[in-house]
Amino acid sequence: MIFPAAFSVGVNPDSGPSLIFITLPNVFQQAFSAIPTVGYIISLLFYALLSMAALTSLISLHEVSTAFFQEEFRLPRRSAALIVTASCIVMGAFCSLSLGPSGQYLQLFGKSLFDLFDFVTGQLFLPMVGFLTCILIGWFVPHKLVRDEFTNCGTLHNIHFFHLYLFLVKYICPLCILWIFLHQLGLI
Repeated sequence: MIFPAAFSVGVNPDSGPSLIFITLPNVFQQAFSAIPTVGYIISLLFYALLSMAALTSLISLHEVSTAFFQEEFRLPRRSAALIVTASCIVMGAFCSLSLGPSGQYLQLFGKSLFDLFDFVTGQLFLPMVGFLTCILIGWFVPHKLVRDEFTNCGTLHNIHFFHLYLFLVKYICPLCILWIFLHQLGLI
């Protein structure tokens, strides 16, 4: 249902945020055209839940960076959180400005800052970190430690799939991730 609605309002189905902020209001309006008030209520509830999901994701991502600054530089938690918040605001402002009229001045390697950050994180870092995680867990972390994590330190007794899991992480997952990564880069 979303794809025809996306095409009908002139939005490409793979256009990301546009699907949520342009297409879904039209979908809700069409779905509840007989009772428009219900459509507005459903839309409001959907966007409230979407905001909560974004906020919880933001907190979990912020916490990792804050803990890093706190532990590595022995900073008080408040100072570490302020550094992370200020850094994110500055980077976010420049990325957002790169999409507007001043975007021609905020480009690197022929891409806007927003597109560059999206490419580096989504197309490079995610597959590389997934690949390296599989290699680390499959080949370097002691199997007893992996088994302890897999079984919650032995509290889960039904571990029939542990050897299959280890085989997949060791051999199959790295190959699949490598294939996807090379395919994304247009090398295969």
